[in-house]
Amino acid sequence: MGRPYVPPGVTITEAVSPQVVPLLASSAEIVLAGLSLGYQTRTDQVVLLEEGGKGVPVKLPFLASVEGSKLIEVLAVYNAINPAEGENEGKGYKATTYKVTVGEGTIELIAGKGIEGGTLVNVTYKYIPGDYWNPVRLFTFNEVQNRFGNALENGTITSPLSLAAQKALEGGAGSVILQPLFMTPSHENPIFNHQGFITNAKEPTAEENAEAGTWTATFQALQVVEAIDLITPVIGQSQEHVTDGSVAEIEKVVLGFEQKRLAEQQYVYGVFGEDSTTGDALASTIRSHAQGIRAYANGTLSSQNLLINTGSFNISLPSTGELAVGAQYVAASIAGQLAGSPVARALTRKGVVGFTKVNDIRTPEQKNVDAGEGLFVVEQVAGGFIRCRHAISIDNSHGAARSEVSVVRAKFLMVESVKETLENQIIGQIIADANSPIIVRSAIVGVLSALQSAGDLVDFQTPVVQLALLEPTTITASFSYRPAFTLNYIDIAFALDLSSNEVTLIEQT
Repeated sequence: MGRPYVPPGVTITEAVSPQVVPLLASSAEIVLAGLSLGYQTRTDQVVLLEEGGKGVPVKLPFLASVEGSKLIEVLAVYNAINPAEGENEGKGYKATTYKVTVGEGTIELIAGKGIEGGTLVNVTYKYIPGDYWNPVRLFTFNEVQNRFGNALENGTITSPLSLAAQKALEGGAGSVILQPLFMTPSHENPIFNHQGFITNAKEPTAEENAEAGTWTATFQALQVVEAIDLITPVIGQSQEHVTDGSVAEIEKVVLGFEQKRLAEQQYVYGVFGEDSTTGDALASTIRSHAQGIRAYANGTLSSQNLLINTGSFNISLPSTGELAVGAQYVAASIAGQLAGSPVARALTRKGVVGFTKVNDIRTPEQKNVDAGEGLFVVEQVAGGFIRCRHAISIDNSHGAARSEVSVVRAKFLMVESVKETLENQIIGQIIADANSPIIVRSAIVGVLSALQSAGDLVDFQTPVVQLALLEPTTITASFSYRPAFTLNYIDIAFALDLSSNEVTLIEQT
């Protein structure tokens, strides 16, 4: 039997080439976690009513409009028309003239005690918004203080989270994701309502702030944040009940969070600083903690964490004078600088902004010992300039590929960018035929080329891509690349040239 007959003619076939656009992952998502003020302050205006010789409970309007918000206490009640009324030493009405029901978020006058029915009053109160304990992204320091309280008051730190956010923003972060520390019953996981608000959280006490279980429960709230690149716990030994041992345990909580994200192929870089302003966090202690971080999970996380070598720095106060603070705030500043810079830009010899002095001084020999232990040395040099001596991770035994912070972060960006591009534009989108390896190779090359153009890597080899022989829906790919190593060392050799016996004199005019 012969071939089927095909009459003369033209056959037109549309050639469709999938368009794969390189998707570069984020490298600037920074999370700060720590104690906040624990509440917000607001003033509402209401009319206090009286019926049948009794006061009528009135719901504070803002609390009524935000589901889950809780009243803590009423600070002051003023007559909105005549603020001097009330004879309470300029503080409005006396507390004996009104009744507050905290659980209901209501206020009512007490008949016959000095507030007439129908009086318009301003009520200033403390409250906790329904979404207060959820992670939130903020862009300015004013937004931070409005939500989590003033960083400093009367020369003391009132909201560690706010101060850390200020330093991160000063360091160069475009925004910060803030997670206020909270306590749950028996350190259970947070419970979210239908709006996504955490409902079983409360402000931790000083003792609970020092407990690793409190931090573990708080970090569970961060599971809803998909992309996290940098993380800093705002905890220090100068806080009440916080010891060297409790700081080491809280550092392990952060490492556990990193390990869980790593299992999901997400890379979180930890930036740690400890607090020696009250005599704790000695040099030997910080070196010991570095060893503990390096040994965690058999060293798999050592290249994605840094720990500052010293623990006491000065900052300027808003009015006059200076205040000694721990290195957890320097860690926030460095994390902000990393977030605000290209990943391949090394912080070696770069300045640390927002601080005026290094109090815990190390000699050159001690700095070398610190660096040998994998510590990130921050030093003050001539002219009072505070800088990063060498931007290294805690991994001190596997060479620059794992010790240089910029190289490690560039690797994370490359891996996540390739993964995001392939997952969003290849998986489930193309047929596993003979053309699929070409498409996958083109997608990977597109990502690597974009990173090369941005200076995040120097060069790469064309990926080798092929269909798996025994699994037709699987493609394997392999490639190598050269990271953007920064120049850290220059060796110069010189010699005197005594071969000529002639000396030339040059007269100056």
